[in-house]
Amino acid sequence: CQLFAKDKIAVGSGATGTNEGDGFGFVIDKELQRGSSSPCKTYGNPCLVSDSEGGKFMVANIEVWALTPFLFEADAQRSERSIKYREHTMIQTPSNS
Repeated sequence: CQLFAKDKIAVGSGATGTNEGDGFGFVIDKELQRGSSSPCKTYGNPCLVSDSEGGKFMVANIEVWALTPFLFEADAQRSERSIKYREHTMIQTPSNS
């Protein structure tokens, strides 16, 4: 489960018990600087941060991946070029109204 909202990005959901935070495996704030972790049902994980930190952490680095239906990078690139070509062609072509 994933949540992309104006104030956070969260992965994993479903609190495993009461008083265990929001139940997200991890949450990153809108500034991408701070986060928190809680036990969650999605992954069956405990809090991913030491107890002394109260489940909160500072973000040092973020790696972002894009999911694609293509098996090979070349196929994804070809699809992207096709989309850009169609968008460009639509912009260039005057409408017939």
